[in-house]
Amino acid sequence: MRGPGVNDERFMEEVEAGRFSVDAQGRIWRHILSNGPAEPRRAEYPAERGYLRVLWNDGRCHCCQARKAVWRYFHGPVPDGAEIVHKNGVRGDNRPENLEASFSTYRPQPSFRMNARKVEAVRRAYHAGGVTQKQLAERYGISQSYVSAIVCGELRAVVGGPTSENSRNKLTAQDAREIRERYAAGGVSYADLAEQYPVTGADICLVVNGEVSADAGGPIRRATGDGSH
Repeated sequence: MRGPGVNDERFMEEVEAGRFSVDAQGRIWRHILSNGPAEPRRAEYPAERGYLRVLWNDGRCHCCQARKAVWRYFHGPVPDGAEIVHKNGVRGDNRPENLEASFSTYRPQPSFRMNARKVEAVRRAYHAGGVTQKQLAERYGISQSYVSAIVCGELRAVVGGPTSENSRNKLTAQDAREIRERYAAGGVSYADLAEQYPVTGADICLVVNGEVSADAGGPIRRATGDGSH
């Protein structure tokens, strides 16, 4: 099971391998695409509530909050019990000087309320549609950000239930095939494709890997272990 900080630690391994870099302004750059080395391009993509995230694939899709990745790059692991916040309130502004580890705003999530059965129920309810993350948060007495982390698989990854599925319903079989063909041709990232289809970068990752819409056709990316994305 993944614990706190696992993905930002994994991100640092990607940086050390030369697949990503972080500049002095806290911007994250991608240096390798599916077809090999490429001109540097921004790696972040918009997430909920104005935050930014980074996706990559080493045979499994990984998702890391950009602010935590930047913090770890410049300062090391996030202190226990702290949350990384933006001093100016602009959640997409990840300049190192704009980030701070705040203990006063951190509220531990009541994860003890969310056993495996409830986590799976949240994922299935969100996948079925007709209910928002905010409504699920109110129903289970947790925050919307906690619901978001559950439905996209950032938390409780080993628990059952579909993750990030609601938006994938908007993709047709033709869309999935086109996404795979375009990704296989190279020159585009998950974030690039997510801007052109009504899904998230995490959804694109799973489509490319054949974890969803497996019968839609198109070249399915198999795990290579080289960390390309």
